[in-house]
Amino acid sequence: MTIQEIRQLTLKKLWVKIREMRRELAALRFHAATGQNQDTAKVSKAKKTIARMLAVAQEKQVVTDTQA
Repeated sequence: MTIQEIRQLTLKKLWVKIREMRRELAALRFHAATGQNQDTAKVSKAKKTIARMLAVAQEKQVVTDTQA
């Protein structure tokens, strides 16, 4: 998911996506630990995507708080 796609999401949808990505990351870590994961780069990509989503969520929260 690109940063442009992430920025287009509403704050509510963004938190839903973050929850989904965290579940996916947990599954990827489990598969990596059991040796079932073929692509080990997926773990780091998922972590970076979650970090991007959290950064955008924080930005949107600050904007919402300053407007209120």
